[in-house]
Amino acid sequence: MNKKLSIKKAIMYAVDSVVSNPWYFVKLTFAWLGFSILFLTIPALVFGLIAISYASLIALIVGYFILYVFGVFIWFLPAKLLLRFHDKGPERLSLHVFLSQFNLGMVIKLILAAALFNLLVFAGIILLIIPGIYLMVKFIFVFLSIIDTDCGVIEAFRMSYHVTKDNFWRLCALLFIAGLLLNLIITIPISVLMMVHAYRQLNPAR
Repeated sequence: MNKKLSIKKAIMYAVDSVVSNPWYFVKLTFAWLGFSILFLTIPALVFGLIAISYASLIALIVGYFILYVFGVFIWFLPAKLLLRFHDKGPERLSLHVFLSQFNLGMVIKLILAAALFNLLVFAGIILLIIPGIYLMVKFIFVFLSIIDTDCGVIEAFRMSYHVTKDNFWRLCALLFIAGLLLNLIITIPISVLMMVHAYRQLNPAR
């Protein structure tokens, strides 16, 4: 029988962590926003102008692919840092710390996992929406599994499916709360920390 997820513990851990380490999360948030602007907004403008200027479909496709790769990296960067925070406590934030979180193999796995995750959820949504929601919840920890253990893509899907067993409705509720908090920049760390703590409750560090 799988462990039971405690929504209260996940929320309280996230709130207490941010309240106890406010400057760490302020710096982390601004650093993440800076990376997002540097690696997403500026390249998007450049490739958009190139595609428009030359009316080039190839430039548009290449630009989209590059942005997709950077988007995966940027989106999962705070998750990696907050997983380390959960396991080791606050660390000194620096460019080296940011760039040393991922290796090429892990980034490739995350890109493939994101593509497969989106495909499965999209297919499920087409099938009357409910299957899409089910798959999204069951595979919500795929990316944290890869970030945490550097496992393979299929193994990550299996792991997520297994650890979420018997906790579907609790995860639905937690995802709903996390989704609301994602709408405000200042509460993004709380939202991600909630999911990180939920992941650690169900899949303790080895």
